[in-house]
Amino acid sequence: MTSKDELLDKIEEIGTIKRGLSFKDRAQTSVYGLYVQSGRLPGGAMQYMAGGKLIKKLVFIRETDGTRKVKKYQPGNWEVNVEVTLYVCTALERLRKEQTKWAPEKLMAYEAKEKSHYASINTVNNCLQEHSAQLKKVWELINSEHKKHHITLFFKELEQEWPVEFFETKIEEVYKAISEQLAQSLMSAYLVGYMIGKGWISQEEGGDNDLYLGDRLAILIRSVFKGAQSKGLAFAMAFTRVTAEGTLSALNTDKPTKPTYEPSKYEILNEILLTEGKNLISKHFKHPELLGRSTSISINPFNPSDYEYLLSAFLGGPSHLGRFDTEKLEGILKKLLQDDYDRYYEAAKLRITASH
Repeated sequence: MTSKDELLDKIEEIGTIKRGLSFKDRAQTSVYGLYVQSGRLPGGAMQYMAGGKLIKKLVFIRETDGTRKVKKYQPGNWEVNVEVTLYVCTALERLRKEQTKWAPEKLMAYEAKEKSHYASINTVNNCLQEHSAQLKKVWELINSEHKKHHITLFFKELEQEWPVEFFETKIEEVYKAISEQLAQSLMSAYLVGYMIGKGWISQEEGGDNDLYLGDRLAILIRSVFKGAQSKGLAFAMAFTRVTAEGTLSALNTDKPTKPTYEPSKYEILNEILLTEGKNLISKHFKHPELLGRSTSISINPFNPSDYEYLLSAFLGGPSHLGRFDTEKLEGILKKLLQDDYDRYYEAAKLRITASH
């Protein structure tokens, strides 16, 4: 198949899909500047035209026997948009099929007229102002990865439940136009959720804020993208996911936290002896140069070598607190473990902390 044949196939597919779409959906298929029209001619043949809104760059006829006759073909940049236009058409076709599976309650809510008055917005805004200093700190403590997670939650809800809105927000010109407002709305949804968790506003007031944010976003999309059909309810439900994150954060900060146990250096060194003592003794025998050449198992109580001191501390065990000098044993362990000392020390500290 030649590239020209592939081009004709794609234009045919676009024309076929468009004939099955509503008039509103058909308007969206030309969002990237490629206009495709098709119609049946007397005798049963189909004519396809593609190109700009006024000037057609391609005209061909598919006869009833399946053969194609190209009447006009002017190559150009318009062909770059064929693939993306086909994607738009197939996406719209899929979206409408998915909507037919919705429960009647969901469809009724989706088709309802958007609100023009939000009773709780003044209450929410007043609360935002009252706690602005604390909320500013809350937002500043959220790292960039967590904020990206909010965006992921938002679009995941759209992708799973609201296909029209997901599709329209993914159009490049639309996303550029809404990106700033979307970022502000995600911050508002999270902080309002935080206020719900703190008990400063009710869940119903928070829900009203999500509806307000959703309607504003839908209105903006419809203003920048001719033929857009986004509904505020869909975006409100997506904002609800982020609001829930804020609520959870506030609830977690209110939980009483158990003070972290801080073990003493003696406890940590003793833990190293308990768990690694035999290995430490074995390491000395393999590498006697680390602590000195003496490998005798008898201990000189008056002037013990580093190895003898280590052995004495190890044999003392956990029931003989005070049997070793913390600083002296630490120095010996650093000689023996070298670069691994910090790793052994932190691991022992974690084990003790976890046990309290």
